[in-house]
Amino acid sequence: MNELEQMFYDAFLFNADSPDNEACCQHNISPQVVIGIYKVDFVVDERFVIEIDGYDFHKTKEQRESDYKRERYLLRNGYITVRFTGTEVFLDAYQCATEAIKMIDEIAVSDDYKDAQSCFRFHEYMKEREAKKNEQRPCFPVL
Repeated sequence: MNELEQMFYDAFLFNADSPDNEACCQHNISPQVVIGIYKVDFVVDERFVIEIDGYDFHKTKEQRESDYKRERYLLRNGYITVRFTGTEVFLDAYQCATEAIKMIDEIAVSDDYKDAQSCFRFHEYMKEREAKKNEQRPCFPVL
């Protein structure tokens, strides 16, 4: 892994383990995975590809065309690709990881996977329960 990929990977693992995250489910992330003829930066939950596009390898027209072909290949093989620029990761790897996790959760829920639905409903139930608990607390005037 290069430095940017390591930053993202560390942020993803930290975010996934954080009690403050809003992820509905646990996510498995694997770096440097070979899919067919391509090696991708990360695969999450055997379905999502995360690519970190550093300037050195994604600046020319030919390199971008290669990225597009690769992304179409991945899509045909059942992978959804999420891309971040190297600058985004360098400036705030944690935010990129948070965004990736939220997108993955939202897509999984919208696809109506039973596990994701069940987990999402539990997550929503806990939010509603906490909100009701806060509503029921008596409000005492400050003296």
